Amino acid sequence: MNFFYQIAATILILFFLDAGWLSFLIAELVDWPAVYRFGNHPNWPFAEFYYGLMGTWLSFRYAYPAILERDTTPAIVGGAGLGLAVSAVYAAVHQLVFIPWSIDLIILDIAWNTAIFSLSALLSSHIGYWLETHYPENTNIQRT
Repeated sequence: MNFFYQIAATILILFFLDAGWLSFLIAELVDWPAVYRFGNHPNWPFAEFYYGLMGTWLSFRYAYPAILERDTTPAIVGGAGLGLAVSAVYAAVHQLVFIPWSIDLIILDIAWNTAIFSLSALLSSHIGYWLETHYPENTNIQRT
């Protein structure tokens, strides 16, 4: 059960860091989102799927090994690598399909996503470790 709490916390961390980026930090740099010009609205089910998938991926693939090894390096490095890959693909697709972004915005977006994925994986490992120590799963084991 703790793992579900850890995944939920990771999803929320990733979402709020990304929402802060989109709403406050680069709101003036680009006309967000470009798809509005074509009469489309945000695809919220896909966005929920994306954050759920990325949060679960960060928790299982990077935060959980960091908890087992008691070392945050896998979470930091793995999260940064995933953020770099995901945002590079996103920027490439955006350049091909939508209105092209400036190179400055692409570099900022890739750097930001690399940082927030790394931070999200790190915080996820800390949350998982805290849950493990404060709310252990197997307290009702009968000894013979």
